[in-house]
Amino acid sequence: MRRIRRAIAAALACVPATVAGAPGEGPPNPAMAPPPGAALEAPAAEPIPPEEPRSGPDLPSTNLPGALELHRPNYIMPLTWTDDAQGNEDAELKFQISLKHQVGDFPLYFGYTQTAYWRWLDEEDSSPFREINFNPELWYRVRPGRLPGDALDWLGIDAGYEHESNGETLPESKSWTASTCAPGWTTGAGARRSSSGTALPEDPKTSPSDPSGDDNPEILDYYGHHELKVGYTFADGDWAELTTRYASSDDRGAIRLRYAAPTPTRDSYFFAELFSGYGESLETFKQRRHRIGIGFALLR
Repeated sequence: MRRIRRAIAAALACVPATVAGAPGEGPPNPAMAPPPGAALEAPAAEPIPPEEPRSGPDLPSTNLPGALELHRPNYIMPLTWTDDAQGNEDAELKFQISLKHQVGDFPLYFGYTQTAYWRWLDEEDSSPFREINFNPELWYRVRPGRLPGDALDWLGIDAGYEHESNGETLPESKSWTASTCAPGWTTGAGARRSSSGTALPEDPKTSPSDPSGDDNPEILDYYGHHELKVGYTFADGDWAELTTRYASSDDRGAIRLRYAAPTPTRDSYFFAELFSGYGESLETFKQRRHRIGIGFALLR
């Protein structure tokens, strides 16, 4: 009998003491047991730990429908000024819309950019759009970083084709077509892109009304054959981009500086642009221009 009592005592010692009472308070109190048929209360859920803060600046972002993405900066500058301004006629509103789309999972992209110059203060001439440029592109992206080890993930090369036109008919038509090769690389918050373009050959015009001839045979003498673009995102979310073009044979080219800072609501940017040189637009590419403007932007 003594052995039996010892066995029962050992078995009871293995039973948890928290079946219906508080932890460590011994056997359950029958008065605290739920009535027959009553649903048992689920244990309280453990609190969810707070989300870890994201690293880097809290940058504005834009979600577009489908598989569309922002391409070049999308902006509107309600007021820009040029050094050849006369009254209100050259105090223009300038805006740009630029989108791109990747074809499935294949590294082939289609892009479209439209830039407009609107003399909205020139009421004497019914506030006309002075110029609109249309720029479709198609390019293939080579990413060596896709190789095993991602050793060259910072490097990319875009090779493709682009066309730019002012959408006018002859004799006001201005357009050009080029093959492009643009290597780019990223290091931390900085990004650099170097683009070289060659205008595709076209036959000379036989007359000003010849639709098959070259509209701008001298355009690369002003635009240049090479473009270097350097961008940087600061720790507070501010963004800056410097673009240079140079035509060494004719000592022409251009420089453009863009700066953007997130708005207080963090859904867009304050935006400023400074341009100096040749080739600001198709209709004025032979004119040396200086332009400054301020407005708002959506960036990639």
